[in-house]
Formats: sequence, structure tokens, C-alpha cells
Amino acid sequence: MQEQGMRFAQTDLMSLLQLCADTCDLHARMEIAEADFAPQAAELCFQTCARTAMECEKFPEDPMVIKCADICRKCAEHCRGMAGMTVRVKPSQMSARI
Repeated sequence: MQEQGMRFAQTDLMSLLQLCADTCDLHARMEIAEADFAPQAAELCFQTCARTAMECEKFPEDPMVIKCADICRKCAEHCRGMAGMTVRVKPSQMSARI
């Protein structure tokens, strides 16, 4: 029974890893295209990568999954930085909003 539960957990993890990769790809394509909504893609990428890293860490016995967790954490930090940089409002934009 425990083996069956592990299989389901790994299947869910594989789905999450694929979703994470797809989100990273989407973010990269939006950055390359200099899309106006790239900051939102960066935020989504951050959230997806951070969640995936946490889920991967639930399998400490699997060295490949732990490596995935490390890569996801690094990617999450990169995306967080990009989202933060693009969300900042310049002083010149503040006067236009008032």
C-alpha cells in the first residue's frame, strides 16, 4: 500500500515538474519578446518553481529529485528578482498616475 502511495506521489510530482518547466519556458519567451506582461509571467514562474522545490524536497532518498529541488530554488530566486525589478515604479511614472 505504501508503494502505491509513493507511485501516486511521484506521478503528481512529475506533473508538477512538467508544469514548472512549461512555466519557465513561457516566462523566458515573454522576456525575449519583451512582452508587457512579462512581470506577471516572472511572478508565476517564481511561485511555480518555489512550490515545485518544496514538493521535490519530500523525496530526500532520490538524488535526482533533490537536484531538481536545487534547480527549482535557483530558478525561483531568479524569477523573483526579475518580477521585483520590473514591478518597481519610477518617480516619473508616479506623477502620471496622480
